[in-house]
Amino acid sequence: MKYSTGRKLLINLYRTLAVLLVFIPPILNIIIETDIITSLIYSPLFSLFLAFFLVDLDKKLSTLLLMNHKKSTITRKLFSAEQQINKDIHQGLWH
Repeated sequence: MKYSTGRKLLINLYRTLAVLLVFIPPILNIIIETDIITSLIYSPLFSLFLAFFLVDLDKKLSTLLLMNHKKSTITRKLFSAEQQINKDIHQGLWH
């Protein structure tokens, strides 16, 4: 997919934050002493849930940005066509 620089920056920022969010539960698990159930079950499951959720959100974000890119391209083409029609009409009226 082709994105502009601003869109690339937004996606890279989102993905960086997503990676940090996925790694927070294991890091907290190391820092804060908890029981064995939390360490072996809840923390990994929460990280897995976050990973799936953030991947789904990434797909939606990418789709949204791509749709906006296509819309802006279509809008630019329509505006250019409208300008050409107006130019042709103006030339036809005055020449």
